[in-house]
Amino acid sequence: MNQATENERASRVSRRTTKLCWALCLLLAPTAARAQEIQVISGEGIPVYPQRVMRIAWNGDGAFTPLSDWVEMPPPSGGETATASSSLNVFDAFYNDGSPCEVGGALDCPEGCCDRYSFLDYCNTFTVAEMDSERNGTADRVQFAWLWTCGGFGTERCIVAVITGESPDFGCAGYTLQEGIIYDFGELLCDPGGYYYADVCLCTAGMWQNVYEDGASAGILAKDMQGGELVFATCGQFILYGGHADGVFDLAGSHGPNQFDDDNPRDGRHDIPGECHNYAFGRCPDPLRWSMGMGDCDNADCPSDSCNGGETLKVKTRDKGCGCRVKAVLTGATPGQSYGFVMPDLVCRTAVADSRGKAVAKDCPSRSGEVTVPTCGLRKSADCP
Repeated sequence: MNQATENERASRVSRRTTKLCWALCLLLAPTAARAQEIQVISGEGIPVYPQRVMRIAWNGDGAFTPLSDWVEMPPPSGGETATASSSLNVFDAFYNDGSPCEVGGALDCPEGCCDRYSFLDYCNTFTVAEMDSERNGTADRVQFAWLWTCGGFGTERCIVAVITGESPDFGCAGYTLQEGIIYDFGELLCDPGGYYYADVCLCTAGMWQNVYEDGASAGILAKDMQGGELVFATCGQFILYGGHADGVFDLAGSHGPNQFDDDNPRDGRHDIPGECHNYAFGRCPDPLRWSMGMGDCDNADCPSDSCNGGETLKVKTRDKGCGCRVKAVLTGATPGQSYGFVMPDLVCRTAVADSRGKAVAKDCPSRSGEVTVPTCGLRKSADCP
């Protein structure tokens, strides 16, 4: 037998051995966590704030296309949490600020419904659940909470991606995701004795998350990004909560019991329907899902005199000599009343409605982002040319 033949034979043996190894690995992989009992999380919530954020389009299987540059996120004054007077009025499967709550305590929650849950010795770094919001549009306040296990010691860079999409047919047959935000927290301590939670006002970055009345939301835990792809974290999982308890409370939005988990095997994608699981565990709230919420940040520093409920907001952008000009037009306003507009660069502009009920605010130079009239609960996207 010549050397070339011997090399080819060795190569075939090597390939067969590799395939056998992969087959054994899949057979020996742990079964989906639905066979495990959920446990109550005993550790306290640890607030963290992202160092920077980026808006992305989701391409699937960990791949994305940047829609913005990184935007630095200095922590808000007073600590690592957002303004307490803002609310999760768009979708809420989070409840309060992520800290342990007590019946009748400062963070009051109904008796039997205070606990947050997780699975024991479980890694799930890519999860998707139903998210039917109170409106179609955007939200600029986001909360989520997770267990950061990584290797069990030391630190690991923590990147969290929250992706949403319009998904009217959400179920075990599949889902749709479109755009989202990547939150870069830098190095975080692994297994810190509690769980991390973030309460972020994206308005400081001129960004937002899209929300849908019939939608889905994904949570991804990663440790790096390479060539437009997320590198999933060594190990971690989002904690579990929900938004409904019959006869007890009913938080904003709604969701069903199904959730996709990348856990059998962990390969950065979801096997459909094999990795779709039922989260109706009979706990309170029920069903559970990965814990997150979205709402509106408090813009109390940009008030309007009043709102009649019939106002309509339109936003136009145009390239001018000064740069990108953003023009906000409010119609149906009350003549003589003053209205506050928060422009994409977070400047507050005020305008008085004329006799026809029209108020106009302009800003130049400005940038892409969002215009809001916070007192009236109105918001529109601004896309600079």
